[in-house]
Amino acid sequence: MTGPVISSVAPATGPSSGGTKVTIVGSGLAAPVSVDFGGTPGTSVKANRKGTKVTVLSPAHVAGPVDIVVTTAAGPTLVGTTDRFTYSPPTVNSLSVTSGPVAGGTKVKITGSGLKGATSVRFGSVAATVVAINAKGTLVTVTAPPGVAGTVDVTVTTPEGTSATGSGDRYTYH
Repeated sequence: MTGPVISSVAPATGPSSGGTKVTIVGSGLAAPVSVDFGGTPGTSVKANRKGTKVTVLSPAHVAGPVDIVVTTAAGPTLVGTTDRFTYSPPTVNSLSVTSGPVAGGTKVKITGSGLKGATSVRFGSVAATVVAINAKGTLVTVTAPPGVAGTVDVTVTTPEGTSATGSGDRYTYH
């Protein structure tokens, strides 16, 4: 009898805050099953009766790639390229409003991923007032702080890191 094998993982990326529903496909994955992401146990593990598919919620983990290991009564899966899952830091994709007065006070909805647990939002170097964060970590609502005329990057910091800057996070004060 051979041990369990992972043929694919989908999705293969998720936020560092965890909570991504991951489907693992392979063979020999019959229950009882435990699933580790870089040594950290996943939750809500469910295997199908055929032992060909497992679903699991990813745990919180620092950003970067990890190997997923499924352990059954026959032992653990071997580490390889088909079991890789990459945790990503918070990402800002877009702003609902991209400009406002230098006095601040504009309500801005920030859309992205991995925003759950945001500890600060900055417009350039100035902290904004966080109004709300949705449970999925995909939307943060803030009140823009006062600023100086010009364009700044909006960044979100969570315990897993700070979002990289890019074209989707630009806010212009006028």
